[in-house]
Amino acid sequence: MQIPNNFKLQYSAAEIQAVNHKLGFKISEWIESLQLPLDQQVVVVPILRGSIFFFADLVRAIDCSVSISPVRCWSYNAEDNSQREEVKVDSMGFDVKDQVILLIDDICDSGRTLHHITNNFIAAGARQVNSAVLVNRHLQEPLFKPDFIGFNFDGPEWFVGYGMNHEDFYRNLSDIYIIK
Repeated sequence: MQIPNNFKLQYSAAEIQAVNHKLGFKISEWIESLQLPLDQQVVVVPILRGSIFFFADLVRAIDCSVSISPVRCWSYNAEDNSQREEVKVDSMGFDVKDQVILLIDDICDSGRTLHHITNNFIAAGARQVNSAVLVNRHLQEPLFKPDFIGFNFDGPEWFVGYGMNHEDFYRNLSDIYIIK
């Protein structure tokens, strides 16, 4: 695929895979420490659409059986990448009551999306909600701090690739770029 001239490589596919394996190991340790009954699994909840590539690679690096229940979120306008006033969530009928949940998202920018979903799941009776993100953007006063972080990033640049998009293009790039 032709990479636009204004895209600068930030994280290579090899770096991403190394981080996925490291996170998979840490998440496996966390799941094992929960000592859940044999009839219960952690429910891994990918936040669609952006996290789909990260989720697929990360969940295969987790060395424990997990259940999967995706949710769909809208926190940005696709036309111009601007933030929506409110985060919209479609949990697709997933009942969170008494569940231990691991939210998976590609990036924690402001933290609005993860904060919103975490609070909604706890209010709906989830026993515990943790989160994993591939990229965590450093902010002076973050609204939300993920439990498992792949990369930390300082700066306002827009990411594209590995599930992240620019005006709904370039999600399927194997590497992650920033747009100059």
